[in-house]
Amino acid sequence: MRIARFCEVYKTSEHNLYSTRKSYGLPKWVISKGRVNTEYFLRRHRFKARIIDEAHLLYYYLNKYFTDRTLAYLLTKCTDKKIGLWTSFISCDLFALDNGSITKYKVKSSLWLFYRKARALVRYCFGKFGLKYSPEKLEKLILNNKGD
Repeated sequence: MRIARFCEVYKTSEHNLYSTRKSYGLPKWVISKGRVNTEYFLRRHRFKARIIDEAHLLYYYLNKYFTDRTLAYLLTKCTDKKIGLWTSFISCDLFALDNGSITKYKVKSSLWLFYRKARALVRYCFGKFGLKYSPEKLEKLILNNKGD
């Protein structure tokens, strides 16, 4: 897709596109000869959205059994971050709205770390019950037990 058309469709500017290229260190084939590889941006944007959605599901599941403070304590034990940072992340940053720009597709490091550690904890819990973890099963489990 041509750069001007890409900027029009995804409501961004050429400057934003070129600054993303420099700051993220994009490969040259993504933006070259006046064209943009839209699939590159779309794939990464979908990945970021999936990580955010799954992190929310993991939080909802863990929140049934642990308070935010206990969850922060558990995360502190398996990472190098302090309990105050995890408490702040859970209460403020976990549910912060994303700007939605297609060029800002990087997942924050704290969100990625939360996702990995929370998923490992949920997988461990599922394994104790003889179940295999999947986001679909987790979502169904959360929706079915909403009244509890």
